[in-house]
Amino acid sequence: MKRFLLSLILGTALSTTLLAQSTDSTNTDQNQPQTMGTPTQRVDRQLNTLTKKLNLTPDQVTQLRPILLNQAMTMDSLRTHPSGNRRSDMTGRREVLQDTDSKIEALLTDDQKKLYQEWKEEQRKTMQRRRGGRFTRQS
Repeated sequence: MKRFLLSLILGTALSTTLLAQSTDSTNTDQNQPQTMGTPTQRVDRQLNTLTKKLNLTPDQVTQLRPILLNQAMTMDSLRTHPSGNRRSDMTGRREVLQDTDSKIEALLTDDQKKLYQEWKEEQRKTMQRRRGGRFTRQS
């Protein structure tokens, strides 16, 4: 009986300790890695990068912000509320990205469009390297 009580107490203490360590009060969405940041933070980083890479004007930055924020919030929603059908979730994300791309390209000059395509290709290659080359681009 003593062993049973001792193991029960130790088990409870251990599980409580593990639960306390795994809870992160700074991140409300446990499916989203802490390094991603909020949609606004991600948009700010992306705008900063695009401004440098594409030499965006202040007017272009102002016009791009709501487009990128809408994309970030929509992608978060799709990520946190999956339909259960992986294929339709992927199709939904792809459609959001294509819609955003067309809106972005409508704001860019011809030279900026070329730079944007080059940047997207760099991003695609970086993601492919991170994933270990498991996925290839399908056109």
